[in-house]
Amino acid sequence: MRRSRTKVTKVKKNRGGLNLRMLIWLIPVITMIGALFFMLYLKPVDLGANNCLADNAINTHTMVLIDQTDPWTPSQIQKLKNNMNDLEGKLEPFDKLSLLSIDSEFGLGIQTLFSKCKIGFVSIWTQSPKKVEQTAKETFVDPLHKVINTIPTNSEPQDYSPILETITGLTRMNNFWDQSNNKRLIIFSDMMQNSRHRCINHYKQSDKEFTLVQNKSCFTSFNNNLDDLEVIVYYVKNEVRTTSGKKTSLYQDADHIEFWHDYFGAMGAQVSLLEF
Repeated sequence: MRRSRTKVTKVKKNRGGLNLRMLIWLIPVITMIGALFFMLYLKPVDLGANNCLADNAINTHTMVLIDQTDPWTPSQIQKLKNNMNDLEGKLEPFDKLSLLSIDSEFGLGIQTLFSKCKIGFVSIWTQSPKKVEQTAKETFVDPLHKVINTIPTNSEPQDYSPILETITGLTRMNNFWDQSNNKRLIIFSDMMQNSRHRCINHYKQSDKEFTLVQNKSCFTSFNNNLDDLEVIVYYVKNEVRTTSGKKTSLYQDADHIEFWHDYFGAMGAQVSLLEF
C-alpha cells in the first residue's frame, strides 16, 4: 500500500512539472499570435485626407465635370441632382468622387467643388456597422448633397466655354493620377467648345470637323493621354423656341456629336454620349 502511494505521488509531481514547462513555452507563442492578430485585425483604420485610406489605395476615382458657363433650366438641374444621387448610391467603399467646374474664367484654374472617398467598413473588430454608416453620412453623403443642392448656375450665357482646356487641365492635376485601378470621367455639358484662345470654336461649322481641327498648330496643347479612361458625356441640349412654337437645338448637330466621339477616341478613351 505504501509503495502505491509513493508512485502516485511521483506521477503527480511529474505532471505538474510538465504543465509548468508547457506554460512557459506557450506564453511567448500566445504573445506573438496576439500581436499578429492585433496588427491584422484590431489596429485602428488609418484614414488619410478626404476619407481616403492612408496608403492611397482607391478602387475607382470618378471625376465629374459640371458645365457652369450656361444657364440650366429647373428640369435640367433636377436631372443633374437625380444623376448625382444615383451615382453616389452606386459607389463602393473607398471609391473616390470629385466634382469640378467648367467655368468661363479657366485662367483661374479648375474649381474643385468636392473631392472625397466614400468611407467604408474595414474590420468587424474595430468598427460597428452603425458607426460606419453614421460617419459616412456625416463626412461624405451630407457634404456631397450640400454641394449638389447649391451648385451655382449662371442666369446668362458666359462668353466662353473652355471645355478642352478644362479636360487638359484635369489630366495635369495630381489627383487625376491617384493610385486607382479605374478612372472614370463624367461630363454634364452642352460641349460647345469656345474659349479665349479661339483655337476651336464650335459655333463655326468647320471647327466641328475633327480631322481639320487636329491639323491646327494650336491643337497640340489638347493632345491628352486618356488611355483606357471611361468617359460618359451627358449631352445637355440648348433648346430655344422658334416662332412656330417648336423647340430646336442651335449648333448641336450630328457633326458636333461626331467631333467629340472622334476626339475622345483619338485620345484613347472609351466614350459614351447620352442625351440629357
